[in-house]
Amino acid sequence: MVLTTRNLARIVWIHAAERDGDLGKEDLIGKLYHPQFEEVNKPRTCINNLLGFVVATKYRLRHQPLYNYSDLRPLIQNLSTFAKTAYLNDGQPPQRKYSVFRQAGQYLGIPGTSSDPLKPLRKGPRYFGNLPFEILTYLSAYMEIIIRNNTLKVSIMQTQVMNNLSTLLDCLTGMERVLGTPLPVAYNIAISQITWAYILILPFQLVIPLGWVAIPGTIGLSFSRECGR
Repeated sequence: MVLTTRNLARIVWIHAAERDGDLGKEDLIGKLYHPQFEEVNKPRTCINNLLGFVVATKYRLRHQPLYNYSDLRPLIQNLSTFAKTAYLNDGQPPQRKYSVFRQAGQYLGIPGTSSDPLKPLRKGPRYFGNLPFEILTYLSAYMEIIIRNNTLKVSIMQTQVMNNLSTLLDCLTGMERVLGTPLPVAYNIAISQITWAYILILPFQLVIPLGWVAIPGTIGLSFSRECGR
């Protein structure tokens, strides 16, 4: 994804020409967004939107499909998206409050205490959409514009930008597939059994060199094992 994003930004900045007069100013604005021209070129702010796609993908993989993040909003605030509409109409989704014991269980990584982070969004009145995919549609529209107005004339460059957009979509789809594919139960059981066997055997290995320190050491390893699950 990093390589493809850099290639697209390089092609747009270097190989997309700028026309004469006011059209050239519009072409330059289309390459790199500036707040002064927010209302001029809504769908055509390519380089910032490329960065926004990467950041939005990061948040989507974290199950955080919102819009108002400090490192994301400045890059895509000129775009009209489902996440932006939901945020402007409904504000920040309400945070569910948990009991002290459940909060402690979540902090310790105890199974069964963590809830689905997307549950409040599914119950909300607005649809948050797929923000990285929406950004890609705006990028596709921009590439179509610069190809049609002959500012990107070289055919091989036209082919490269479309192939790079397809690669970005493939990266997003592949990451979502990996994120949505649960680890087989047999793997979880095997990893858990191996870890517990290691923890049970560990005190006998540490008792001679560490003495009584082996007791808190084993407890600490067991704690880190639970937090890492």
